[in-house]
Amino acid sequence: MDAKQLFRSVSDKMQRDFELAAQFAHMPTRGAARESTLRDFLANGRLPAKYGLGSGEVVDHLRRVSRQCDIVIYDSIYGLSLHYNEQCQIHPIDSVYGIIEVKSGLSKAELLDSLEKIKVFKQMSAEGALAEPL
Repeated sequence: MDAKQLFRSVSDKMQRDFELAAQFAHMPTRGAARESTLRDFLANGRLPAKYGLGSGEVVDHLRRVSRQCDIVIYDSIYGLSLHYNEQCQIHPIDSVYGIIEVKSGLSKAELLDSLEKIKVFKQMSAEGALAEPL
């Protein structure tokens, strides 16, 4: 087995899927397609079953709510969702391991926006009972 070739093939497939998503004219639809590509990649045997993948918001014990998170990594065995549907969920901070932001292009404004989302999440998790680290 050529591990380098295997990784290159996986990378090429993801790149093609991201390029296909560029065919959507509606930017939110394009973003959702790219988030789905990454979520599917992670869900198909690359994370243990105890990790669930969703999207939506995270709430803490002080009723603070995160901004919309592209991908939420949560405890699928012992965690719960306060609201769940296929498109978005609300997860208590206690059952969230982390968040991922998916960007089609990385401008300075996009980077600062993503950093702000991460900052808010980290502030919430510092005061809440965050699930064990990945």
